[in-house]
Amino acid sequence: MKKGGKKMKEAERKLYEKGYYLSNQFDGFGTVPNEYELAGRNGNTIIDHLTAQ
Repeated sequence: MKKGGKKMKEAERKLYEKGYYLSNQFDGFGTVPNEYELAGRNGNTIIDHLTAQ
């Protein structure tokens, strides 16, 4: 999973510490460039189609 920028990595670390997981957006066939999904501890998607902007 490639995510650019110091702010993005910091945001991902803070989310992980609270039990949330960030992954590349999946469209059923593959991943969508520069889009992410946020999932909770149970693995259910909370928010999708997020960008680093």
